[in-house]
Amino acid sequence: MKHLRILTIIVPLFFSCSKSGNTPITSPPPTPTVYVPTITTVAVISITTSSAISGGNITSDGGASVTARGVCWSTVPAPLVSGNVTSDGTGTGAFASNITGLAPGTTYYYRAYATNSAGTAYGTEANFTTLPLATANVYIAGTVNNGSHDMATLWKNGTATYLTSGSANAGAKGVAVSGTDVYVVGWEHIGSYDIARIWKNGAGTSLSALNSNGVANSVFISGTDVYVAGYENIGGYDVARIWKNGVATSLTPPPSSIQGFTYSCYVSGTDVYVAGYLGGAGIGVGLSTATVWKNGTPSYYTDGNSNAYAKGIYVSGTDVYAVGIGSGGGRVWKNGVLTAYSNMYDANSVFISGADVYIAGAASAPGGYPTVWKNGSATILPHIDYGNAYSVYVLGSDVYVAGYDSNGGLNLARFWKNGIGTTLSPTIAGAQAYSIFVTP
Repeated sequence: MKHLRILTIIVPLFFSCSKSGNTPITSPPPTPTVYVPTITTVAVISITTSSAISGGNITSDGGASVTARGVCWSTVPAPLVSGNVTSDGTGTGAFASNITGLAPGTTYYYRAYATNSAGTAYGTEANFTTLPLATANVYIAGTVNNGSHDMATLWKNGTATYLTSGSANAGAKGVAVSGTDVYVVGWEHIGSYDIARIWKNGAGTSLSALNSNGVANSVFISGTDVYVAGYENIGGYDVARIWKNGVATSLTPPPSSIQGFTYSCYVSGTDVYVAGYLGGAGIGVGLSTATVWKNGTPSYYTDGNSNAYAKGIYVSGTDVYAVGIGSGGGRVWKNGVLTAYSNMYDANSVFISGADVYIAGAASAPGGYPTVWKNGSATILPHIDYGNAYSVYVLGSDVYVAGYDSNGGLNLARFWKNGIGTTLSPTIAGAQAYSIFVTP
Protein backbone atom coordinates (compact mmCIF):
# COMPACT_ATOMS: atom_id res chain seq x y z
CA MET A 1 0.00 0.00 0.00
CA LYS A 2 1.33 3.21 -0.97
CA HIS A 3 1.82 5.84 1.61
CA LEU A 4 1.12 9.36 0.78
CA ARG A 5 3.82 11.75 1.98
CA ILE A 6 2.93 15.33 2.51
CA LEU A 7 5.78 17.77 2.23
CA THR A 8 5.18 20.76 4.21
CA ILE A 9 7.16 23.86 3.21
CA ILE A 10 7.42 26.42 5.85
CA VAL A 11 8.09 29.83 4.43
CA PRO A 12 9.32 32.24 7.03
CA LEU A 13 7.56 35.56 7.04
CA PHE A 14 9.47 38.68 7.98
CA PHE A 15 7.52 41.61 9.26
CA SER A 16 8.69 45.10 9.84
CA CYS A 17 7.19 46.97 12.65
CA SER A 18 7.75 50.21 14.36
CA LYS A 19 6.65 51.75 17.48
CA SER A 20 3.99 54.36 17.27
CA GLY A 21 5.42 58.03 16.98
CA ASN A 22 8.91 57.17 15.58
CA THR A 23 10.02 58.73 12.21
CA PRO A 24 12.03 56.95 9.55
CA ILE A 25 15.78 57.60 9.56
CA THR A 26 16.96 59.16 6.27
CA SER A 27 20.41 60.38 5.09
CA PRO A 28 20.89 64.25 4.71
CA PRO A 29 21.42 65.58 1.16
CA PRO A 30 25.01 66.41 0.25
CA THR A 31 26.17 70.03 0.98
CA PRO A 32 26.83 72.03 -2.24
CA THR A 33 30.44 73.02 -2.73
CA VAL A 34 31.05 76.82 -2.56
CA TYR A 35 33.94 78.36 -4.45
CA VAL A 36 35.43 81.85 -4.36
CA PRO A 37 33.97 84.20 -7.00
CA THR A 38 35.31 84.55 -10.51
CA ILE A 39 36.48 88.14 -11.16
CA THR A 40 38.46 90.13 -13.73
CA THR A 41 40.20 93.47 -13.26
CA VAL A 42 39.26 96.49 -15.37
CA ALA A 43 42.21 98.46 -16.77
CA VAL A 44 42.80 101.79 -15.09
CA ILE A 45 41.73 105.06 -16.77
CA SER A 46 41.60 108.79 -15.90
CA ILE A 47 44.96 108.89 -14.14
CA THR A 48 45.73 112.18 -12.35
CA THR A 49 48.34 113.27 -9.82
CA SER A 50 46.30 111.76 -6.97
CA SER A 51 43.60 109.47 -8.38
CA ALA A 52 42.58 106.93 -11.02
CA ILE A 53 39.52 104.89 -12.02
CA SER A 54 39.49 101.08 -12.29
CA GLY A 55 36.96 98.42 -11.37
CA GLY A 56 36.09 94.77 -11.98
CA ASN A 57 33.59 92.30 -13.43
CA ILE A 58 32.30 89.34 -11.37
CA THR A 59 31.05 86.63 -13.72
CA SER A 60 30.30 84.01 -11.04
CA ASP A 61 29.55 84.26 -7.33
CA GLY A 62 31.01 80.76 -6.73
CA GLY A 63 27.74 79.46 -5.24
CA ALA A 64 27.38 82.04 -2.45
CA SER A 65 26.46 85.70 -2.31
CA VAL A 66 29.22 88.21 -2.97
CA THR A 67 29.32 90.38 0.13
CA ALA A 68 32.18 92.72 -0.77
CA ARG A 69 33.86 93.89 -3.96
CA GLY A 70 36.20 96.62 -5.12
CA VAL A 71 39.82 97.28 -6.01
CA CYS A 72 42.85 97.04 -3.74
CA TRP A 73 46.16 98.77 -4.42
CA SER A 74 49.66 99.18 -3.03
CA THR A 75 53.09 100.52 -3.96
CA VAL A 76 54.35 96.92 -3.88
CA PRO A 77 53.07 93.94 -5.91
CA ALA A 78 50.25 91.63 -4.76
CA PRO A 79 48.01 94.15 -2.94
CA LEU A 80 45.55 92.63 -0.45
CA VAL A 81 42.17 93.58 0.96
CA SER A 82 43.90 94.12 4.29
CA GLY A 83 45.50 97.25 2.78
CA ASN A 84 44.10 100.07 0.64
CA VAL A 85 40.75 99.18 -0.91
CA THR A 86 37.63 100.64 -2.41
CA SER A 87 34.22 99.33 -1.37
CA ASP A 88 31.87 99.10 -4.33
CA GLY A 89 28.79 97.24 -3.23
CA THR A 90 27.81 93.54 -3.42
CA GLY A 91 26.66 90.96 -5.96
CA THR A 92 27.88 89.95 -9.39
CA GLY A 93 28.40 92.02 -12.54
CA ALA A 94 30.59 94.95 -13.52
CA PHE A 95 31.47 97.82 -11.17
CA ALA A 96 33.68 100.92 -11.21
CA SER A 97 36.15 101.93 -8.51
CA ASN A 98 37.50 105.42 -7.76
CA ILE A 99 41.03 105.10 -6.40
CA THR A 100 41.95 108.26 -4.48
CA GLY A 101 44.52 109.61 -2.03
CA LEU A 102 47.50 108.73 -4.25
CA ALA A 103 50.89 110.43 -4.32
CA PRO A 104 52.07 112.22 -7.48
CA GLY A 105 54.57 110.49 -9.76
CA THR A 106 54.23 107.13 -7.96
CA THR A 107 53.78 103.59 -9.34
CA TYR A 108 50.88 101.59 -7.88
CA TYR A 109 49.92 97.92 -8.25
CA TYR A 110 46.20 97.15 -8.29
CA ARG A 111 43.69 94.35 -8.79
CA ALA A 112 39.98 93.81 -8.35
CA TYR A 113 38.65 91.63 -5.52
CA ALA A 114 35.40 89.86 -4.59
CA THR A 115 34.52 88.16 -1.30
CA ASN A 116 31.96 85.46 -0.45
CA SER A 117 31.68 82.84 2.31
CA ALA A 118 34.45 80.75 0.72
CA GLY A 119 36.97 83.61 0.80
CA THR A 120 38.33 86.41 -1.40
CA ALA A 121 39.23 86.12 -5.06
CA TYR A 122 41.48 88.55 -6.93
CA GLY A 123 41.57 89.57 -10.55
CA THR A 124 44.71 89.91 -12.63
CA GLU A 125 47.22 92.39 -11.19
CA ALA A 126 48.31 95.45 -13.18
CA ASN A 127 50.09 98.72 -12.40
CA PHE A 128 50.04 102.42 -13.29
CA THR A 129 51.94 105.59 -12.42
CA THR A 130 50.25 108.78 -11.26
CA LEU A 131 51.03 112.02 -13.04
CA PRO A 132 53.84 114.14 -11.59
CA LEU A 133 53.10 117.52 -10.10
CA ALA A 134 53.48 120.36 -12.55
CA THR A 135 56.58 122.34 -11.76
CA ALA A 136 55.53 125.91 -10.95
CA ASN A 137 57.88 128.88 -10.84
CA VAL A 138 57.17 131.13 -7.88
CA TYR A 139 58.36 134.76 -8.08
CA ILE A 140 58.24 136.95 -4.98
CA ALA A 141 59.20 140.63 -4.66
CA GLY A 142 60.23 142.16 -1.36
CA THR A 143 63.09 143.44 0.75
CA VAL A 144 66.01 142.03 2.69
CA ASN A 145 67.86 144.12 5.23
CA ASN A 146 71.65 143.66 5.16
CA GLY A 147 72.12 145.14 8.61
CA SER A 148 72.35 148.70 7.30
CA HIS A 149 69.87 149.09 4.46
CA ASP A 150 66.90 147.41 2.83
CA MET A 151 67.67 145.86 -0.55
CA ALA A 152 65.13 145.39 -3.33
CA THR A 153 64.93 141.60 -3.68
CA LEU A 154 63.44 139.08 -6.09
CA TRP A 155 63.06 135.45 -5.04
CA LYS A 156 62.56 132.80 -7.71
CA ASN A 157 61.66 129.43 -6.22
CA GLY A 158 63.21 130.54 -2.95
CA THR A 159 66.53 131.80 -4.34
CA ALA A 160 67.15 135.51 -3.69
CA THR A 161 68.50 137.96 -6.26
CA TYR A 162 69.33 141.46 -5.06
CA LEU A 163 68.26 144.20 -7.45
CA THR A 164 70.11 146.91 -5.55
CA SER A 165 73.57 147.07 -4.03
CA GLY A 166 72.58 147.59 -0.39
CA SER A 167 74.47 150.89 -0.10
CA ALA A 168 71.16 152.77 0.20
CA ASN A 169 67.60 151.81 1.03
CA ALA A 170 65.41 150.26 -1.65
CA GLY A 171 62.43 147.95 -1.91
CA ALA A 172 60.59 145.75 -4.40
CA LYS A 173 56.79 146.02 -4.16
CA GLY A 174 55.35 144.24 -7.20
CA VAL A 175 56.25 141.49 -9.67
CA ALA A 176 54.78 140.17 -12.94
CA VAL A 177 56.08 137.73 -15.54
CA SER A 178 55.45 137.64 -19.28
CA GLY A 179 57.13 134.83 -21.19
CA THR A 180 60.79 134.91 -20.22
CA ASP A 181 60.66 138.51 -18.99
CA VAL A 182 60.40 139.25 -15.28
CA TYR A 183 59.27 142.73 -14.23
CA VAL A 184 59.74 144.05 -10.71
CA VAL A 185 58.67 147.48 -9.47
CA GLY A 186 59.45 149.38 -6.31
CA TRP A 187 61.69 152.22 -5.24
CA GLU A 188 65.34 153.05 -4.70
CA HIS A 189 67.00 155.89 -2.82
CA ILE A 190 69.07 157.80 -5.38
CA GLY A 191 70.74 161.05 -4.39
CA SER A 192 68.36 162.71 -1.95
CA TYR A 193 65.11 161.08 -3.06
CA ASP A 194 63.25 157.78 -3.12
CA ILE A 195 62.70 157.14 -6.82
CA ALA A 196 59.98 154.95 -8.36
CA ARG A 197 61.80 152.16 -10.22
CA ILE A 198 61.13 149.26 -12.58
CA TRP A 199 63.52 146.37 -13.17
CA LYS A 200 63.20 144.20 -16.27
CA ASN A 201 65.24 141.03 -15.95
CA GLY A 202 67.33 142.77 -13.30
CA ALA A 203 68.05 145.99 -15.22
CA GLY A 204 66.63 149.06 -13.45
CA THR A 205 64.96 152.15 -14.92
CA SER A 206 63.58 155.19 -13.09
CA LEU A 207 59.89 156.02 -13.52
CA SER A 208 59.59 159.17 -11.43
CA ALA A 209 61.71 162.32 -11.63
CA LEU A 210 65.06 162.23 -9.88
CA ASN A 211 64.24 165.41 -7.91
CA SER A 212 61.09 164.12 -6.16
CA ASN A 213 59.99 161.17 -4.10
CA GLY A 214 58.02 158.37 -5.71
CA VAL A 215 57.12 154.70 -5.34
CA ALA A 216 55.94 152.05 -7.81
CA ASN A 217 53.66 149.56 -6.04
CA SER A 218 52.17 147.27 -8.69
CA VAL A 219 52.90 146.04 -12.22
CA PHE A 220 50.55 144.43 -14.75
CA ILE A 221 51.45 143.08 -18.19
CA SER A 222 48.83 143.22 -20.96
CA GLY A 223 50.16 142.03 -24.30
CA THR A 224 53.25 144.13 -24.98
CA ASP A 225 52.16 146.92 -22.62
CA VAL A 226 53.55 147.33 -19.11
CA TYR A 227 51.35 149.19 -16.60
CA VAL A 228 52.68 150.39 -13.25
CA ALA A 229 50.71 151.95 -10.39
CA GLY A 230 52.24 154.17 -7.73
CA TYR A 231 52.66 157.79 -6.78
CA GLU A 232 55.01 160.74 -7.24
CA ASN A 233 55.38 163.82 -5.05
CA ILE A 234 55.01 166.97 -7.14
CA GLY A 235 55.16 170.43 -5.59
CA GLY A 236 54.81 169.00 -2.11
CA TYR A 237 51.70 166.94 -2.91
CA ASP A 238 51.41 163.20 -3.51
CA VAL A 239 50.02 162.56 -6.99
CA ALA A 240 48.41 159.21 -7.87
CA ARG A 241 50.19 157.82 -10.93
CA ILE A 242 49.74 155.16 -13.61
CA TRP A 243 52.64 154.56 -15.96
CA LYS A 244 52.11 152.84 -19.31
CA ASN A 245 55.37 151.76 -20.91
CA GLY A 246 57.16 154.32 -18.77
CA VAL A 247 54.89 157.28 -19.64
CA ALA A 248 53.18 158.77 -16.57
CA THR A 249 49.52 159.81 -16.29
CA SER A 250 48.21 161.67 -13.25
CA LEU A 251 45.08 160.23 -11.63
CA THR A 252 44.72 163.07 -9.14
CA PRO A 253 42.08 165.61 -10.22
CA PRO A 254 42.38 169.38 -9.61
CA PRO A 255 42.90 171.20 -7.35
CA SER A 256 46.56 170.47 -6.78
CA SER A 257 46.01 170.29 -3.00
CA ILE A 258 44.34 166.89 -3.38
CA GLN A 259 46.60 164.06 -2.28
CA GLY A 260 46.58 160.78 -4.22
CA PHE A 261 48.20 157.36 -4.02
CA THR A 262 47.74 154.08 -5.92
CA TYR A 263 48.52 150.57 -4.69
CA SER A 264 47.41 148.20 -7.45
CA CYS A 265 46.41 148.04 -11.11
CA TYR A 266 44.58 145.54 -13.32
CA VAL A 267 43.93 145.60 -17.08
CA SER A 268 40.87 143.89 -18.57
CA GLY A 269 40.65 144.20 -22.35
CA THR A 270 41.09 147.92 -23.06
CA ASP A 271 40.03 149.00 -19.57
CA VAL A 272 42.62 150.01 -16.99
CA TYR A 273 41.58 149.77 -13.32
CA VAL A 274 43.59 151.25 -10.45
CA ALA A 275 43.03 151.02 -6.68
CA GLY A 276 44.20 153.62 -4.20
CA TYR A 277 42.93 156.70 -2.41
CA LEU A 278 42.34 160.42 -2.81
CA GLY A 279 42.20 162.95 0.00
CA GLY A 280 42.23 166.66 0.67
CA ALA A 281 40.05 169.64 -0.09
CA GLY A 282 37.24 168.68 -2.46
CA ILE A 283 37.21 164.97 -1.53
CA GLY A 284 34.68 164.20 1.22
CA VAL A 285 35.78 166.02 4.32
CA GLY A 286 39.43 165.87 3.37
CA LEU A 287 40.35 162.46 4.76
CA SER A 288 41.74 159.65 2.63
CA THR A 289 38.91 158.17 0.54
CA ALA A 290 39.13 154.66 -0.89
CA THR A 291 39.10 155.13 -4.66
CA VAL A 292 38.98 152.95 -7.77
CA TRP A 293 39.77 154.46 -11.15
CA LYS A 294 38.53 153.06 -14.47
CA ASN A 295 40.35 154.57 -17.42
CA GLY A 296 41.27 157.55 -15.28
CA THR A 297 37.78 158.26 -13.88
CA PRO A 298 37.59 157.89 -10.09
CA SER A 299 34.82 156.15 -8.14
CA TYR A 300 34.75 156.82 -4.42
CA TYR A 301 34.09 153.73 -2.31
CA THR A 302 33.98 155.58 1.03
CA ASP A 303 32.60 158.96 2.07
CA GLY A 304 35.78 160.51 3.41
CA ASN A 305 34.52 160.75 6.98
CA SER A 306 37.32 158.40 8.04
CA ASN A 307 40.55 157.33 6.39
CA ALA A 308 40.19 154.41 3.99
CA TYR A 309 42.34 152.90 1.25
CA ALA A 310 41.70 150.52 -1.67
CA LYS A 311 44.86 148.40 -1.87
CA GLY A 312 44.10 145.46 -4.17
CA ILE A 313 42.00 145.05 -7.31
CA TYR A 314 40.91 142.21 -9.62
CA VAL A 315 38.45 142.19 -12.52
CA SER A 316 36.48 139.06 -13.40
CA GLY A 317 34.09 139.48 -16.32
CA THR A 318 31.96 142.50 -15.49
CA ASP A 319 32.69 142.31 -11.75
CA VAL A 320 35.26 144.57 -10.14
CA TYR A 321 36.61 143.38 -6.78
CA ALA A 322 38.60 145.71 -4.54
CA VAL A 323 40.00 145.23 -1.05
CA GLY A 324 41.60 147.55 1.44
CA ILE A 325 41.28 148.98 4.91
CA GLY A 326 39.05 151.54 6.56
CA SER A 327 37.34 152.37 9.77
CA GLY A 328 36.76 149.11 11.59
CA GLY A 329 39.32 147.01 9.72
CA GLY A 330 39.65 145.29 6.37
CA ARG A 331 37.27 146.15 3.57
CA VAL A 332 35.98 144.17 0.56
CA TRP A 333 33.99 145.75 -2.25
CA LYS A 334 32.29 144.11 -5.24
CA ASN A 335 31.28 146.64 -7.87
CA GLY A 336 31.56 149.33 -5.23
CA VAL A 337 29.29 147.61 -2.72
CA LEU A 338 30.84 146.84 0.64
CA THR A 339 30.82 143.18 1.73
CA ALA A 340 31.16 142.42 5.41
CA TYR A 341 33.99 140.07 6.40
CA SER A 342 34.19 139.15 10.05
CA ASN A 343 37.47 139.29 11.96
CA MET A 344 39.28 141.08 9.11
CA TYR A 345 41.96 143.43 10.39
CA ASP A 346 43.49 144.26 6.99
CA ALA A 347 42.97 143.29 3.33
CA ASN A 348 45.78 143.75 0.80
CA SER A 349 45.24 141.55 -2.26
CA VAL A 350 42.39 139.81 -4.09
CA PHE A 351 42.46 137.01 -6.67
CA ILE A 352 39.53 135.39 -8.50
CA SER A 353 39.78 131.75 -9.60
CA GLY A 354 36.60 130.51 -11.26
CA ALA A 355 33.80 131.30 -8.83
CA ASP A 356 36.14 131.50 -5.83
CA VAL A 357 37.28 134.78 -4.25
CA TYR A 358 40.62 134.72 -2.41
CA ILE A 359 41.81 137.60 -0.22
CA ALA A 360 45.14 138.02 1.54
CA GLY A 361 45.40 140.13 4.66
CA ALA A 362 45.45 139.91 8.43
CA ALA A 363 42.91 138.62 10.92
CA SER A 364 42.02 140.81 13.86
CA ALA A 365 44.58 140.68 16.63
CA PRO A 366 47.19 142.96 18.17
CA GLY A 367 49.38 143.46 15.10
CA GLY A 368 47.30 140.99 13.07
CA TYR A 369 47.80 137.38 11.99
CA PRO A 370 48.62 136.50 8.34
CA THR A 371 45.38 135.18 6.87
CA VAL A 372 43.85 134.08 3.57
CA TRP A 373 40.08 134.12 3.00
CA LYS A 374 38.29 131.92 0.47
CA ASN A 375 34.71 132.99 -0.18
CA GLY A 376 34.60 134.64 3.21
CA SER A 377 36.03 131.74 5.19
CA ALA A 378 39.28 132.65 6.95
CA THR A 379 42.37 130.47 7.28
CA ILE A 380 45.00 131.87 9.63
CA LEU A 381 48.37 130.92 8.20
CA PRO A 382 51.07 129.33 10.37
CA HIS A 383 53.09 132.04 12.05
CA ILE A 384 55.39 132.63 15.01
CA ASP A 385 54.12 135.92 16.38
CA TYR A 386 52.15 138.51 14.41
CA GLY A 387 52.30 139.29 10.70
CA ASN A 388 50.42 140.08 7.50
CA ALA A 389 49.68 138.48 4.15
CA TYR A 390 50.28 141.00 1.35
CA SER A 391 49.64 139.06 -1.84
CA VAL A 392 47.72 135.99 -3.05
CA TYR A 393 47.95 134.06 -6.32
CA VAL A 394 46.04 130.93 -7.37
CA LEU A 395 47.27 128.44 -9.98
CA GLY A 396 45.09 125.40 -10.53
CA SER A 397 44.22 124.02 -7.12
CA ASP A 398 47.23 125.62 -5.41
CA VAL A 399 46.96 128.81 -3.35
CA TYR A 400 50.15 130.86 -2.92
CA VAL A 401 50.48 133.67 -0.39
CA ALA A 402 53.35 136.06 0.36
CA GLY A 403 53.81 138.22 3.43
CA TYR A 404 55.76 138.40 6.64
CA ASP A 405 55.91 136.88 10.10
CA SER A 406 57.47 138.40 13.17
CA ASN A 407 59.89 136.38 15.26
CA GLY A 408 60.65 138.26 18.42
CA GLY A 409 60.59 141.58 16.58
CA LEU A 410 62.60 140.30 13.57
CA ASN A 411 60.41 140.36 10.48
CA LEU A 412 60.74 137.26 8.31
CA ALA A 413 59.73 137.20 4.64
CA ARG A 414 57.29 134.30 4.37
CA PHE A 415 55.67 132.28 1.62
CA TRP A 416 52.76 129.86 2.11
CA LYS A 417 51.61 127.24 -0.39
CA ASN A 418 48.27 125.65 0.50
CA GLY A 419 48.79 126.77 4.08
CA ILE A 420 52.31 125.38 4.49
CA GLY A 421 54.77 128.14 5.34
CA THR A 422 58.36 128.64 4.21
CA THR A 423 60.73 131.33 5.41
CA LEU A 424 62.53 133.07 2.56
CA SER A 425 66.25 133.36 3.23
CA PRO A 426 68.38 135.11 4.13
CA THR A 427 67.14 136.36 7.49
CA ILE A 428 69.99 138.72 8.28
CA ALA A 429 68.23 141.66 9.92
CA GLY A 430 64.68 141.40 8.71
CA ALA A 431 62.81 140.92 5.44
CA GLN A 432 59.38 141.39 3.85
CA ALA A 433 57.58 139.69 0.94
CA TYR A 434 55.12 142.05 -0.76
CA SER A 435 54.04 140.47 -4.05
CA ILE A 436 53.79 137.00 -5.58
CA PHE A 437 53.38 135.75 -9.16
CA VAL A 438 53.29 132.10 -10.24
CA THR A 439 53.81 130.57 -13.67
CA PRO A 440 53.34 126.92 -14.69
